[in-house]
Amino acid sequence: MSAELWQTMPLNVLDFETTGVDVMTDRIVQAAYVEFPDTSQGPARPVAHQWLVDPGVEIPDGAAAVHGITTERARAEGMAPDLALFELAGRIALGLGRGVPLVVYNAAYDLTLLEVELARHGVDTIASRLPRGWIRPVVDPFVIDKKISRRKGPRKLVNLCEHYGVVHVGAHDAAGDAIATGRLARRVMVKAAEFKRDPGMERWQLNTLHQAQVGWRREQMDSLRAYFDREGKDHDGCDGGWPLQDRYVRSLAGSGSHERDHPAAPRAPGRARDARGGRGLPPRRGAVRARARPGAPQGGAPGVRHLPAAAVPGPPAADHRSARHRRGVGGHAAARPQAGPPRPGRRAAGANLAAGAARRARRPTARTPRGRCLMDAFVYLALLFVGMAAVPLLADVLDQRKARRGPVDAREAYDQLPTWIHPEKDDR
Repeated sequence: MSAELWQTMPLNVLDFETTGVDVMTDRIVQAAYVEFPDTSQGPARPVAHQWLVDPGVEIPDGAAAVHGITTERARAEGMAPDLALFELAGRIALGLGRGVPLVVYNAAYDLTLLEVELARHGVDTIASRLPRGWIRPVVDPFVIDKKISRRKGPRKLVNLCEHYGVVHVGAHDAAGDAIATGRLARRVMVKAAEFKRDPGMERWQLNTLHQAQVGWRREQMDSLRAYFDREGKDHDGCDGGWPLQDRYVRSLAGSGSHERDHPAAPRAPGRARDARGGRGLPPRRGAVRARARPGAPQGGAPGVRHLPAAAVPGPPAADHRSARHRRGVGGHAAARPQAGPPRPGRRAAGANLAAGAARRARRPTARTPRGRCLMDAFVYLALLFVGMAAVPLLADVLDQRKARRGPVDAREAYDQLPTWIHPEKDDR
């Protein structure tokens, strides 16, 4: 890829307006999905898809003052959350499946919020719709700008648009923010060509850029956490997961509150979902929804199966939150209580996996690689000896057949030929 290609390549942009800033409890009020078409053959206007959603809860006055959507308007004009989220998730999965990058400003917040909302309303998540459960390629101008620019000051969307000279019309409207984000992503990648620490960043492949953002986000959040700890400021842990936050991934791997309702969880036969998200319908022919195995690398938000914390290998993740936040003081929500032990008479989830691994460990191997090579060499030598013995035997058989026939008279053999082969025989 190149800086010129970034100016013409197709992009899909996602943006939300919500009831708050907590990805695990807040709701989506407005969603926008904007498709920037390929402009290599000529100019084309972006296509915007927008949904006004009734969140089913009261919209706080502070959030309504930002995006202008009140509870009354959402209830009167908004769609049902499951219908709006189903349409949105289908478009996102379709674009990612075609390899078109998904541009999201502060993707760790928006994509985690979307996955939680999909699970809350019983709709298949984005991860469960994609091969291996990886949400990629994702482009986050917020993460890339923090990597290539060391300037100080706020880094909200309006600030970055002003810094890069992007026209931003309709701030705090989902469609307006999405269009500005798409234009900003193109400008940021052109600016990345001047970044000396990683020259040629704008020429990286999309998967390489995606994986680089995973590490950059982790470094940025670690640095921010260290700064807050030095200054003695309260913080929520500065989650470094990207494009899905770590606490959401841990809630899937453990026995979190979303385990029973998440589409990636094992379901009873009568509750199977088809590839279109319906309940109780047989799967469409050829429709296979791949999921990542437990413990798959998190290089792109894989869909992790539901396993208890005891079945997940490795030590539990460290809690980086400040002491004030852990106590739930100052308006911060306390940690969610974990589910209790399984009901009596039932095996804990993941017990079958552990038992199978133990049986495979005890099973003796048939042959070592060295023994296999010796066996193959023995077979080749045996075939060689058989071939060498068969050659003289075959020669003897041919000689015996020639001896039985005896000498052949050429004149007699010519007289035995039919006339249609040699018509001149009749002229003699």
